[in-house]
Amino acid sequence: MKEKIKVPEKLTKDHYEGILVLSFISVEYINTLINLKLPIVLIDDHSPKNTN
Repeated sequence: MKEKIKVPEKLTKDHYEGILVLSFISVEYINTLINLKLPIVLIDDHSPKNTN
């Protein structure tokens, strides 16, 4: 069973215009951030081509 990914509570409680992600994070974490419905910019990310 996969552990549920949690984002910092500030991202869900406070108001932000968007998120900058520096360097590599997992595809699962990126998908969790996408679900926050905020604009996201990935800088120096190298996710695998096939994420299915």
